[in-house]
Amino acid sequence: MVATETSRREAILAATVEEVVKHGIDGASIQRIASRAGVSAGLVMYHFRSKEELINAAWVRSVKHFYSRNVETGGGTSGLGHIENGFRVQFVDRDEDTPAWNLWLELWAKAARSPKLRTMHLERIAEIRRSYTERLRTALESGEMRKDLDPELVGDLLHTLIYGLAVKVTLDSELISPQRALEIGRLAVGLLRAAAPDPEPGAGRD
Repeated sequence: MVATETSRREAILAATVEEVVKHGIDGASIQRIASRAGVSAGLVMYHFRSKEELINAAWVRSVKHFYSRNVETGGGTSGLGHIENGFRVQFVDRDEDTPAWNLWLELWAKAARSPKLRTMHLERIAEIRRSYTERLRTALESGEMRKDLDPELVGDLLHTLIYGLAVKVTLDSELISPQRALEIGRLAVGLLRAAAPDPEPGAGRD
C-alpha cells in the first residue's frame, strides 16, 4: 500500500513538471496532470492541498533528482568537485528526468506574485544555500579552496551564477549555449581552487 501511494505521488509530480514546462504554472491544469499521471483529479488534491503545494513539491523533486545525478555521475558529495560536476549535470549532461529550465523560470515568475509560493520557495533556497556553504566549508578545511574566501559568500556567488546562466541558456542560447555555461562554471570553480604548494627546496634532486 505504501509503495503504491509513493509511486502514485511520484507519477503526479513527474506529470506536474511536464505540465508546467509545457503550459506554465498559470496554464497548468490539475485535470491534465491527473490524466498524465493516470490518476483522478481528486487523488491529486488528496496528496496536495493546493496547486502551490503541488508546484513546490514538483520543484523539490527536481532539485533532489539533480543532486542524485550529481553524486551518481562522479561529483561525490562534497568539495569543489561536487560543485563543478553540478554545472555539467545541470547544463550539459541532462537526462530525460531532468526538467527544462522553464520550470525554474516559471516558478520564479510566479513566486514573485504569490506570497505563499514565494515563502515555500525561500524555504527551499535556504536549504540549497546551506548545502553550498557546507560543501565549500569542507573544501576550505581540506585545503582545496583558497583560504582567503568566505564559504557563505562564495556559495551565494555560485548559486546566483547558476540561476543567471539558467536564464541565459533558456533565453539567449545563441550567445550562452549549455556548453558555454559549463565552461563558465568550470572557470568560476577554478578561480576558487587553492594554488598547488611550492615544492620543497631540493625536491626532485638526486
